[in-house]
Parts: sequence; structure tokens; C-alpha cells
Amino acid sequence: MSYQNLLSRPLLTSFESLDAFSRQVVDALCLLPDDTTVADLQELFGGDVPAADLEAALVQLAEQNTVVRDQDRLRLVRSLRTISFPAGLGPPLATLFGRQTIRNLEVIAHWIEVPAPKGKVALVAALTEALSSPSRVADLVAAGPPGTSELARKAAVGPPAVAVRAGLYGASDRTPHGWLLQRGLLAMTAWDAAVMPREVAVALRGGRVFPKVISRRPGLRPAPVEMTAVDSLSADRGLRLVRDLTALLEDAERTPLPLLKTGGVGVRELRRLAKLVGRDEPTTARLLELASASGLLGLSVPDTAMPLPAFDAWQAQGLAGRWGHLVAGWLAWDAQLFEAGAPDSRGRPVPALQVRQAEPLARERRRQVLAALRDAPGCGVDPAALAVALQWDAPRLWTSEARIAQGYTGWVLQEAELLGLASAGAISTAGRLATSGKLAEAVQDLGRFTPPVSDSFVLQADLTAMVAGEPAGAMRAELELLAVLESAGSASVYRFSDTSLRRGFDAGRSAEDIVSFLDGHATRGVPQALRYLVGDLGRRYGSVRAGAAGGYLRSDDVALLAEIMRSPVARRLGLRQLAPTVLVSPCGTEQLVEELRPAGWLAAAEGADGLLAVRRPPANRAVLVPELSRLRQRRPGTGRCFGPVDRVLAAVLADRPDEGEPAGAQGPVHGEIERMADTLYYESDHDAEPERPTWTASGDASVATLLELAVEQEWCVVLDDASGPGHVLCPIEFEDFVLYADCLQDGSFHSVPLQQINTARVLSEQEEADWE
Repeated sequence: MSYQNLLSRPLLTSFESLDAFSRQVVDALCLLPDDTTVADLQELFGGDVPAADLEAALVQLAEQNTVVRDQDRLRLVRSLRTISFPAGLGPPLATLFGRQTIRNLEVIAHWIEVPAPKGKVALVAALTEALSSPSRVADLVAAGPPGTSELARKAAVGPPAVAVRAGLYGASDRTPHGWLLQRGLLAMTAWDAAVMPREVAVALRGGRVFPKVISRRPGLRPAPVEMTAVDSLSADRGLRLVRDLTALLEDAERTPLPLLKTGGVGVRELRRLAKLVGRDEPTTARLLELASASGLLGLSVPDTAMPLPAFDAWQAQGLAGRWGHLVAGWLAWDAQLFEAGAPDSRGRPVPALQVRQAEPLARERRRQVLAALRDAPGCGVDPAALAVALQWDAPRLWTSEARIAQGYTGWVLQEAELLGLASAGAISTAGRLATSGKLAEAVQDLGRFTPPVSDSFVLQADLTAMVAGEPAGAMRAELELLAVLESAGSASVYRFSDTSLRRGFDAGRSAEDIVSFLDGHATRGVPQALRYLVGDLGRRYGSVRAGAAGGYLRSDDVALLAEIMRSPVARRLGLRQLAPTVLVSPCGTEQLVEELRPAGWLAAAEGADGLLAVRRPPANRAVLVPELSRLRQRRPGTGRCFGPVDRVLAAVLADRPDEGEPAGAQGPVHGEIERMADTLYYESDHDAEPERPTWTASGDASVATLLELAVEQEWCVVLDDASGPGHVLCPIEFEDFVLYADCLQDGSFHSVPLQQINTARVLSEQEEADWE
């Protein structure tokens, strides 16, 4: 049914709010004359509708000014009569046949074996009577070529319009379209379009205008549940959601999430995050979507995702406050969480954080499902029954296909359970408040299940700190900096170690700062082992220092370096003195030399061995490596060839004439050798997977070539880089001279610049199998 031609916006809004039965009443009035009666309307429904239900629908339509009622007389608002195909039915036979010639109508009468009376009016009446018979129409359809029944049944269910790309003029009755056209079961409306007449569709529906009439809202089949258990389980889910989402965002804060070129988080990265929070991969993908919907996670350049500034304020709230923020973002979002991680048309999971088009109806569908749950307090509802009831309540929001509607309803219910708003098909107390616009009260209700906020902890001899309750914001942030969270819940356990405490020193904390923090919050004092560990790390931290330098200046003449430091060049180059005879700069060696020489200092570049570097322009030469398919275009001395055909190629080149020589000048062996070369090329398997390189690449160009091949063929590699030898990585992408890969040794994600890689080697198949 189309209602795009309705004249006024208020009337359109009223019509879209009608339930399924009220819409059927409007359709029925569109099929009846302009001034009809309630009895005529009741007769059209065939007695399937109780009088009380029909009366209730008419009262609702009258209140919305959709139907004008004068006692027993009914008149539909004129603008609603512009609805196309009411009840999924096309125009009547009288209208469609009235546009055709008598000759066409006589042909139709011949094919359906109906005597053709004289006069067009009588002929149309005879055809209408014949094609209104369910048995005759069924026989005509059954006698058609293959595909006729399917086409007729589809048009009868509605909409009745049929489109044919090839056109309908001269259509043969050997095709379903031609068969139905020649017998009046379809009528042409354009050269490539036809419509099924109203009487034919009703006949195929078994003589009923509406195949199915449901005059009352279907029941939800509610089952009583224990609300205490529902509230408790929902609260546990909501609080776990907050903790897991916090862990994901903190991980993205430390290492931004790499995104695929096509958008979204890749499978390997999602698998790592799922392992981090202890959930399956689809659910982890939906958590990332929820973070994005709530304004906590955003896309950045280049192709990464990281927390947005709102994450800081969100993290400072308590558990219940953070949960309320997530619920508000979900209720206002114009998409479905469950699209992320769900299989696409090719069976592959849809990546999380992939940019997708907005769904205008997603928000309304979500609110309607939650409203239906609120209407069944203290009861769990059956998802299938809920979908049927929602289709009856608001046909505009839901497809008429039950399977799709049940899928959408099931998604919303699972999303509500993921957020801790519902459990076992029943909405929780906090969920009822949140979905009723009382979010602050919902947060307060969830607070009943959150552990009390604690500003202290107990330090134990095994270097752990136990917090009874929810750690206060500032204390939690400091604990997460200095220790590792081992478990969370009604009590949280943090463990101190050399590595975790070193994070504190890296963040600018001194040993005195750390001990002061521990003394201020530890209710039973600081154990001696922990105090000693902090002091020992504080003494050793910074005893050896590292820094970045692009180049250095070295001279045995201390006065000369002092003179350079006093010059303007020192400020331009960012020079600083590490020792009396050494200066360092962020600038490279070439720039240092070029800047110093115009100022009068004849600086020279130094090699790694401490000797003066010889600077000589390179003598570049090209090396051509042509493909075997271009063998005939080769000239002597143009490069190397492929190993197995060295001798063949040498013989061909030796016997090749110059370009200016005629073809007859070729030697007698030349043709035979070229045929051998062609056989070698054309019988080779060009689609076979290339062999794994067994050599070790060194040098930027060689390493880059090897890594590009490894990414393309999904081979794992062993790197010797600046952090040490023996790193076994599984490459994901090599772009802008940076390798992005997963480490097979500990599962961590690495991004390694090309200039830090000394050597690279591809693992053999056996080595790769051993790692798996």
C-alpha cells in the first residue's frame, strides 16, 4: 500500500499510527462507494469480524477525523482515497477492460471460453463475472506454463503491479506473463508493466478481500517471573558491561585500534580484544559499537580508533553513572548494535566501527519493543509472540514477513539484556525507569546493586591491594597506573610488580610520591616488601638515560665546540652538549654538515667505524628482469633470466638477428628453441602460489619487498629489529613503510617502522605449523 499522496501532514501522521485492523478498515472503505453503511463494511469482511471490534475501530477512526460518521452512514476522508492498491488489490475489471478495444476483449473471451455477447458493456460484464469465479481462475492459472502459478500468487498477495523489463507487447502464451495477459488475468498499464485486476486477486484469495483478518491485538503469552532475580541478573550484566567497556577503552587509549582499509576493526584485532574482556567476538564487536554510539570512541587519522575527550568525564563517574550514559546513547542511536558481528551476505562477520547508513526506524522499533515489555510488568514475554503483537500495533515499523520481524525483535531483546535492561524476556526495574524517560531514577535504582565507594585499600604481603567496594575515582586511576587489576566485582584486587610500578615512574611519580599515596590509603600500613621494592626502583630508575638524536658533532678541540655552541647555528640546529667533546642535534648528519660549512666550520661526515666517510656520487645502473612471456623482445645483455631456462635463453639470444635484419636471417636452430621457450611458458602454472623465499632480507629495499610479499601471501616472518632479534610476527598490513602485525609469541599488536628493521625472513611452512 502506498500513502505518499496524502494531502496533509496531520492526516499522514494519524494514518501511520493506526494498528493493522484499523488499516484494513480504511482499505475496505477505499474499496466501497464513497457513501456506504456499516452493514456493507461488515459484509466486505465476510462476517469474520465481531461487530464490537469493528465498532471500536470505527470509533478510533472517527476520533482521528479519518472517517466521517452520520449514524449508520460512513464516509472516508477524500484524500485517503488516493491510496494506491488498497488491501493490496488493483483496479476493478470494469475499469481495466473499459480501456481496451472490443477486439481485445473478444480475444480474452475466446481464451477463457466465455460466449462473447454483442456490445462492449455486456462483454465487460460477462468477462467480469467469469473472472470473479475462484474455480475458473484457479483452473486458468493451473493450465499455464511453468512459473505461472508463482507469478499469479505473488501478484494476488500484493502489490498487484508486475514489471517486465523485456516489455509485454506481443508476449507469447508460452511465458507466464503472456499467458495471464491473453486470458485477462493481467492487464497492461504500460509497455513494460501490468496489473492484476481486483476481482482476479480476490478469486485467487479464495473469494476473500483480506486473506487474514486479526481484529484484536495478539496476546504476548506472558509468563510470571521473579522480579528480584530479574533485577539482580540485569544489574550484574549492566555492571559487567561497564567494566568490560572501560577495559576496552583503556586499551584503545594505550594503543589506538587499527582499522581495515575498507573500514572497521579486523578479525585479528577483535580476537585480541575479545580475549582481553573474556567475551566472544560478536559481543565484543557490539561493545565497540556501543562505545561509538555513546560518544566515547571515535575514528581518527590515519585509520585508527581511540577514545574521545568525553571518555575522561565518563571514567570519572561511578559505575551506575557510567551505565546510565551508555543506556542513553543506546536509546538515542539510529542503528542496531547487532549488525556488528552478524554475518553479511557472504557469510563474513560485519566489522565493528564500520561506517554504515543510519536506520531511520531503528530508534522507533527499539522504543516500541521496550514499551511492550513495560506493558507486561513482572512477566517474561515470548519473542515470537511479541513480534506478532508489534506487527499488529504498528505495521509501518515492521515488515509483513514474520521471520524478519522476529529477527528484529530478537535483536532488540538481546541488546536490552546486554545493557542490563532486561532478563528472561522481562524488563527490570531500572530498565522500566530508563525507558520511561526517568534515567536519573534508573541510575539510582542500579546503585542498589553497586558496591559501596571506597577510598581505602588493604595492602598484603604478596604485593596485592584489595579494595572492598568500588574504588573512588582518583584512587582508582592511581591504582591502575601503579598496579594491574586482577579481579573486579564486589571487591577489586590489584597486583604491584616491577613493571607496573615502572609505569608510575614513567608518568613522573617519584618513590616518595608512591609511598605517600600508599600510606594515605592503606588501612593497615605498607608492607616492608612493597616499601623496599618502591625504594629500590626509585634508586635505579633513571641511572641510565636514553634520548633521541638525529646526528652528532664530535671534536677533540673543546674550544671549537664551545665556539659553535655560542653561534646562532647552534640554536637553529638544536644543539646541546652531552660531553666536552660531543654535541648532539635532532637534525641529520647531512643537514649538520650543510649548515656548519657556510658558517666557516669545515665539518665532515663520520662513518660507524669512526673514520671519515667518503662522499662520492653513486654510479647508478638499471637491471631489467623481464618476464618470460616477453622473451622474444629480449636483446643480448639486457639482464638476468630465470634459472631453469638459462641455457635456452642464451641460445635464443645468440641466434637472434638485429632488429633491422629480415626474419629469414634467423638460424635453423632458432625456431626450435623459441618453440621450447613458448612451451615452458604456456605450460607453467601462473596461478600457483609463489614459493616461500628462503633467504634473509637486509637493507630497506629488500626488506620492504619481502614484507609486501608476506602481507599479500599471509606468511609469517621473523624480524631482527631495534628491540632485539627473533620477533615472530604475522603481518596484517605494510603501509607508509610501517609494518602492522600480531606477535605469535605473546599475541600483542606491533607497528614496526621499516628503518628499525635490520633483517627479515619468511617462516617455512613447518615453522609456521609449529607456532600454530
